[in-house]
Amino acid sequence: MEDREIQPQPVRRVPEDVLIRRWRLQQFYRLGFDADAARQLADSQADLSLARQLVRSDCALETARAIIL
Repeated sequence: MEDREIQPQPVRRVPEDVLIRRWRLQQFYRLGFDADAARQLADSQADLSLARQLVRSDCALETARAIIL
């Protein structure tokens, strides 16, 4: 049997901005926005905290979306 040195594989890192966008998308989706709205909100400068406040206050999702965009 031949002794071979095991070569470490490079670690593929996901860029931070991609991770943040995924997290924001998930957060908006969990608030109840449909997939298209969640994507639009995640890709914008929409204030997630304000979105949470509006949804907790029983603001309609379309109204909340219009306010935060």
